[in-house]
Amino acid sequence: MTNACSVTNDSQSSQSPGVGPWANEFEAAHGEVVTDLAKAILEDGQIRDEELTEAKGVFRDCLEDAGLIVNDIGNDGSLDVFLPSLDGESDDQTGARAQALTQACRTNSDWELIIGLYTLVKMNPDNRDPYEVMAECLVRVGIRPDGYSSSDYAEEYESGKILQEYESPDASDEAKRFWECNSDPSNAN
Repeated sequence: MTNACSVTNDSQSSQSPGVGPWANEFEAAHGEVVTDLAKAILEDGQIRDEELTEAKGVFRDCLEDAGLIVNDIGNDGSLDVFLPSLDGESDDQTGARAQALTQACRTNSDWELIIGLYTLVKMNPDNRDPYEVMAECLVRVGIRPDGYSSSDYAEEYESGKILQEYESPDASDEAKRFWECNSDPSNAN
């Protein structure tokens, strides 16, 4: 039996992972993942909450086996870990070591691909143009006028203007609504 955090070399299945709006992304991810668990999760073209929990457990085990103390792994990809310093190690050295260990676990457990695809599908289940979805959300929450389009949002986003507008330390109600859209544009109210 293959450890879920180890690389596999078999071509487990030639079956296409799913159909639907995210089929191409699932197929591409299926070709990139290295663990049997990730291949099984992606096989049907969807990532269920219980599958995400299982993948998160493998990622957590990998981090803990590497010596990190795991406080939290969020379903949004956030991570709160701590790595004790070695004798004579500076804070910068400990931080660099923690980053390297964390990245190795993200890659070796396929967590980065699984959580990334899970988040994309959750935020945009129909795989629509993300600029269009975001523009609609900004209109829906009342911080942009009717008629505001995906090209309007693209222009503001790519120039950095919209991020500068809402990065103020004293978060206004409007800024909160922007960041809610930014976090989950399909579901922000």
